[in-house]
Amino acid sequence: MQPGIVRGMSRMSDIFEDIDALYASGDSAAVEKAIKNAIDTQFLRTGGIDADSASLYNELAGFYRGVSRYAESAAAFERAIGIFEELGMEKTPGYASVLLNLAGLHRLRGQLDEAAGAFQKSKALIEETGGKNGYAYASVLNNLSLVYQDMGRLDDAYECALQSLDIMRTAQSAEHEVATSYNNLAALALRSGRADEAEDMVLKALSIYSQMSEENVHHAAALTTLGAILFRKGSYQGALAAFTQALELTERFFGKNVEYAVTQRNIASVYRALGRVEDAIVHQRLALEAASEIFGEGHENTRTYREYLDSLIAGGGMA
Repeated sequence: MQPGIVRGMSRMSDIFEDIDALYASGDSAAVEKAIKNAIDTQFLRTGGIDADSASLYNELAGFYRGVSRYAESAAAFERAIGIFEELGMEKTPGYASVLLNLAGLHRLRGQLDEAAGAFQKSKALIEETGGKNGYAYASVLNNLSLVYQDMGRLDDAYECALQSLDIMRTAQSAEHEVATSYNNLAALALRSGRADEAEDMVLKALSIYSQMSEENVHHAAALTTLGAILFRKGSYQGALAAFTQALELTERFFGKNVEYAVTQRNIASVYRALGRVEDAIVHQRLALEAASEIFGEGHENTRTYREYLDSLIAGGGMA
């Protein structure tokens, strides 16, 4: 399940529970098929112009975003938005949630101004509908925090993340939502040079994840943060273990997406620090393959991955 997804009741709830079970199994092909089948069934029932259809397109868009199929994700989000607008539902929490998820896609594509604008619009809609103390509002604050991090606005990012955590605690939100807030704060503390504070925060997040009865899709993000903290402190074996576990979870839930590529790059950096250049090259090649598939050969991100591989080879590894 993607964060902020709009979901219906009764029959639709059963559909989404089935989809969640497929997510948990790690069968991404089955997830995509189940959502598409639900969309087709709903079209036969209603013609596809109803709030449940919008929810399903939103779910499909969230799936595509998770596996880094960004063009398809954007098209599905736009379809969900179009349905809400055709129904005159632009002032509803559901519409705000779709904007929230679309903004997340903008951020992943590096479109930071568009992401911030969409998050702010979603935030305003949630405020208008009286949802300032609920999950959706906390989620938009968390996501705004991530955008502000990318923009280098660390103080604004920390304030948003802290507000989100306060809402999650007060609302007695699901454990994984509180854990996500702790991880966001940890990442911010690390970027501000406060490694000990960052480690304290991320260990709180990881403690929550470790006690869950089922593995959570966001666990990998916290492990990645821990890996970065340990790497910064020179604890390379601990960093390698954290990144390796994060990689396994990411690939299980989402396949070889952007986070997979980033984590392979992180593992390569650890091996380089350990003096194991040949192992570093193996993992950086895998990172480059994933980046090339996602972004294309000529993209700036792909070139960055290739340049790092070249530097590893030039530094003493075999081609």
